[in-house]
Amino acid sequence: MRYQFKTGDTAYLFGNNVKLRTQPNTDSNLVGLLEIGQKVEILELTNETMEFEGINRPWYKVKSGEEVGYVLGGLLSLTKKYEGKYEYVMVFRKDADQLQLMVRLVNVKSPADYSEIILPLTTPEFYVNLSENKGLESVDGILQIDYMAEACGVDGGGEFLFAYENRLVHAISYSSIGDGGIYSLDEAYSFPIDHGEESDLIMYTYEEQTTEDDELLWEETKSIKRMLRWEGKKLNPRGIQEKE
Repeated sequence: MRYQFKTGDTAYLFGNNVKLRTQPNTDSNLVGLLEIGQKVEILELTNETMEFEGINRPWYKVKSGEEVGYVLGGLLSLTKKYEGKYEYVMVFRKDADQLQLMVRLVNVKSPADYSEIILPLTTPEFYVNLSENKGLESVDGILQIDYMAEACGVDGGGEFLFAYENRLVHAISYSSIGDGGIYSLDEAYSFPIDHGEESDLIMYTYEEQTTEDDELLWEETKSIKRMLRWEGKKLNPRGIQEKE
């Protein structure tokens, strides 16, 4: 995910009732108010900055309709995703040295009615994937944060956030680690649309491989498969556990 916008980019408001200012500071006059999810055009990245939510943010000159003014970068979403009746907006924040992602679930029919979740991040580099409920009948949408592991030993797993009843819930964390052919660990989750099981069942698989002797091609492998049931707030074990 990018930290900054450039001239000509389209951005969306993460904050609600954000003050559009005449100058890039909080002491200047008010041009207007911007709603959460509202689109703006980036006209200029200024040299003015201000610390907000633990991160030093630049001010942007933006255009909204016929109005032009300045907005702090920390109030603009990194990206905006749509699915059904919801929009998803997100920004980085820091708590001490921990980088976090703040995600808001916005009801498109009532933008002021939003749910928020703060997610500690393994790495600031990730993809955002949005889908429908993948066969989970009690879920409206699924947002996946898929980490990019650019070095050996870095966790390239991710997170699943479930949206339902105007709420956003952190449902699943998973890991994927590789270390130069010596060690690997992969966790994966498949949903009813993938495996054809009952509508509330999620299949969890775990594979771990360690090379004991590279010359002799001695390897130790461990695998686990479990069926889990989504019960509105968390996953609970169900069914058969298989090990090899």
